[in-house]
Amino acid sequence: MNYTDIKDSLEKVRENEQRLNTRFMEEERTMNPVFVIQQTEEDAGTAGEFAHMNNLSQELKNLQLASQYKDEFLAHLSHELRNPVSSINAAAEILSLAQPDPVRLQKMTEVIKRQINLLVGLIDDLSDVSHFAKGLSSSDTRLLDVNQLVAEAVEENNVVIKARNHNLKVESSFDDLYIIGDHKRVLQVFKNILSNAAKYTPQGGNILVKLTAEGDEVTINVIDDGNGIAPELLPKIFDLFGPASQATDHLNHGLGIGLAVVKNIVEKHNGSVKAFSTEGVKGSRFEVRFPAAALVKKNSSQSN
Repeated sequence: MNYTDIKDSLEKVRENEQRLNTRFMEEERTMNPVFVIQQTEEDAGTAGEFAHMNNLSQELKNLQLASQYKDEFLAHLSHELRNPVSSINAAAEILSLAQPDPVRLQKMTEVIKRQINLLVGLIDDLSDVSHFAKGLSSSDTRLLDVNQLVAEAVEENNVVIKARNHNLKVESSFDDLYIIGDHKRVLQVFKNILSNAAKYTPQGGNILVKLTAEGDEVTINVIDDGNGIAPELLPKIFDLFGPASQATDHLNHGLGIGLAVVKNIVEKHNGSVKAFSTEGVKGSRFEVRFPAAALVKKNSSQSN
């Protein structure tokens, strides 16, 4: 049912005549209004239609909210595209004014390269949105070493981690932690979560990546001592186009879909992801679980 169908249904239901009487009952000295629907023979089934109307009304509100988030996303996309394009254009103008000296040429080249990398990142984000819409999933699955994947994710986030002077520690209680999955996509999960921890933890913060196994699952926890996540945003932190992603991402370049992508990828690998943050306590914790393929505990030759 689309937006127009819901709206038409609401209009039709509202045209039905209903007589609402209000009576009051006294309970613990509090006057509580009780609404009673009186039906005639002609209004048979109105109560069910009234309940249906409430459901349609809520669905309509959800569609309107989703539409609002998408509008905000498009406005944000426009802003994010304009910035790098403007910088590249400015650099090109400077280079065209006169024969630049080697120092200026090198500086303008770096500006152009940096802004092109931002554009590539935005295009990648848009590609992820397309995958969401089409429900596409990769068939490039194989045995993956989780310890190695985390090491790769740390390496790819090393620049921002060092720039912000964070103390990063990786702990693993297993020599070998293997899962079945798409290398590129699972790596993206670890990169996105670690990137968030690095971006939203104040200078000189601490980030712990803890790898373990519980039962038949591999568990990866990324823990930081940053500002944490606001209670009202926590339930929506993984929503695509949701308020949580929009609120946090305006602080950094990007489209605010990183955690939504994480949830999508993890669930396609039959895993789960959760976020934890306690009001008044510094930091947050992201827990990712994947079905284990093989485990070798440290100082042990046993495999599960």
